[in-house]
Amino acid sequence: MLFNSYYFLFIFLPIIWGTYFFVNKICKTNNSGKILLLVSSLYFYYYASGNLLFLLLFSIIMNYSFYKFMNYIDKY
Repeated sequence: MLFNSYYFLFIFLPIIWGTYFFVNKICKTNNSGKILLLVSSLYFYYYASGNLLFLLLFSIIMNYSFYKFMNYIDKY
């Protein structure tokens, strides 16, 4: 699935966009919509190139860990 495919433009994007606003109205927490976008983005990436999903997840975890480590060092 590409960003300019009909499946993305007319099915995936409207469903995720509508669900995002619906979840934000129902749940009143900021994290619920962000989690939905994260999961849908990972699904989109998996659908496009599933064999590289673990590389993306590893990169996300490592970057977050470095961020936390730098924040910890900056406090001292």
